[in-house]
Amino acid sequence: TVQERLLQTGGCPFGNFAASLPSGQGSDRDELFRKRICAFFEEVCAALHQCVEAGALEQSIRDDVSPDELSRFLLALVEGLMLLARTQRSLEPLTSGFRAALKLIRKV
Repeated sequence: TVQERLLQTGGCPFGNFAASLPSGQGSDRDELFRKRICAFFEEVCAALHQCVEAGALEQSIRDDVSPDELSRFLLALVEGLMLLARTQRSLEPLTSGFRAALKLIRKV
């Protein structure tokens, strides 16, 4: 599965790279990479935003949370779950986390 492959490769390469950048003032090269990773995550959020809006229109996803907030939440959730899965060397955090996320975002 995709989850197993991510676990074998060490999680999200973009999240791993972002975590390795200095938190303070880095070199010009560090800043360039930080900006590119930020742009990548913004693209992912934009794609999630479209999915959330479509789901809200279909009335399958909650519409009481803004698509911007929900898409950022989902991205942070996935990144965090991949970090936990990598740390625990287990798919369980992904499985249970995705199951909980679906319960949270589905329209009741």
